[in-house]
Amino acid sequence: MSFIIYNKEGKIVKTIETKDHKMAEAQVQEGEMIIRAEGKPNTHYVRGGKVVALTEKQLKEYRNPPTGHAWNWENLKNEQVVDDAELNEQLANKARTKRNELLKDTDWVMFTDSPLNAEQMLKYKEYRQALRDVPQQKGFPKKINWPTKSE
Repeated sequence: MSFIIYNKEGKIVKTIETKDHKMAEAQVQEGEMIIRAEGKPNTHYVRGGKVVALTEKQLKEYRNPPTGHAWNWENLKNEQVVDDAELNEQLANKARTKRNELLKDTDWVMFTDSPLNAEQMLKYKEYRQALRDVPQQKGFPKKINWPTKSE
């Protein structure tokens, strides 16, 4: 038999396979409930004593929450869990990390033995400067126009 332990929001905390109902009940913590049913944590939830599967859209949102957000099992959507200042800081750190990786990917251009001609070198220098200027863009860090690298 399959048992599901879930919390008050309907999030499945644990699934148990056993023939002994009392053993399953013994694993229920304060604030949790148990039902005899099948389902999986993180893909199913409990509403009105029934197990319901998350939709494909909900699964995608659950698995890829925006920065500063977390899944709310009661409302079945991502909600902001940090204040705006913390959210901006998290977004800025994420953007700077991406910017630094993009700069690192073009470090080879700056070596004296680079195979690029002067025109190509200038385009890369402009691209790298545009990357460095990303934090000064209007709307940073929530809205970023990432520069494109010309080949």
